[in-house]
Amino acid sequence: MVVNCPLCGYRFDSAQAVSCKGCPINSDCSKICCPNCSYGWVNSSSIVDSLLGLFKQGKKNGKP
Repeated sequence: MVVNCPLCGYRFDSAQAVSCKGCPINSDCSKICCPNCSYGWVNSSSIVDSLLGLFKQGKKNGKP
């Protein structure tokens, strides 16, 4: 999957993403680190995606 770094704009394949140095859970983490500038972010979160789905559903039903 090709991703863009939100900080520097560098495009890279997520397979090139570097692991966070010194992190004990780096093998089981969904954080992506840019190989160009080392900025790290989480690409997606199931909790956030679920909450966004609820908000979108509320807007469709006419609720604020």
